[in-house]
Amino acid sequence: MRVPYHVRRDDRYYSYSYLHDTRTEAEKDCEQRSELTIVYPIKLDQQYFGVYTTEKEVSRVPLEVNLPEYGDRTHKLVKTVRDLFEYIDEEQSLDWYKKPELSGVADAINRVQWRQSVPEVGGELLSRLILRHGLPNANHRTAIAFLQTYLETLKPGIGVPQTNVGDEWSDWTNEFIVDSKKLLTVRRNAGGFQHLAERGATILERKGGVEIHLDEYEITTDNPWKHFRRKHEERSVEFVVKYVRRAGGDELLEEIDDGKRAFADRL
Repeated sequence: MRVPYHVRRDDRYYSYSYLHDTRTEAEKDCEQRSELTIVYPIKLDQQYFGVYTTEKEVSRVPLEVNLPEYGDRTHKLVKTVRDLFEYIDEEQSLDWYKKPELSGVADAINRVQWRQSVPEVGGELLSRLILRHGLPNANHRTAIAFLQTYLETLKPGIGVPQTNVGDEWSDWTNEFIVDSKKLLTVRRNAGGFQHLAERGATILERKGGVEIHLDEYEITTDNPWKHFRRKHEERSVEFVVKYVRRAGGDELLEEIDDGKRAFADRL
């Protein structure tokens, strides 16, 4: 049985949060939350009532990089991510869905294990930035642009796959983004999805028609946060390998990354 993960009300998307047996229980749950909430009826093995939430309106603020607890090179890399996001934001007039957390961007970069193969480092950079979700929107697009920047510092002039709608590059890039969003959603909600599955749910439907088939994910794993982080990183490395090959940079596949300091110094 299908359950909507997103519900649209009043020009907002609300995300599934919790399932209750009665509307009264769901309404009491809503009263205790700081986010905006709605109650949505869900029919599974019986009638249930889901609590769906969304953030309150987020005000735009200048994205100042002021992170004294991080080193100069991390600062420089965070500024690069910030600049890429601001370019995308200006080009596409993005809605801001959450408050920016540039310290989260810094933390994601600092958690990367450098001096592995270029695809492994690139995949980990991509995955860490996406999973940390430190930007108000366009976390995937910005992370892919940052990956592109990283690769171009290693091989100036490397061909860049185009990602305009309808072209070949768009197809496989969007396939990665969809897979990534599914893993993100399951990672954050594995316990709740297990609760739904026990009551007959088989598919969660994200906005845009994206379907999460619960039997394709190990939602009962002991440590879903770690398990799906690893799955996301593996999928990201796979994407980087394909990206490098399609961009004409095969020699980078076996090259060993020379570290965060060297990357920052090349910018």
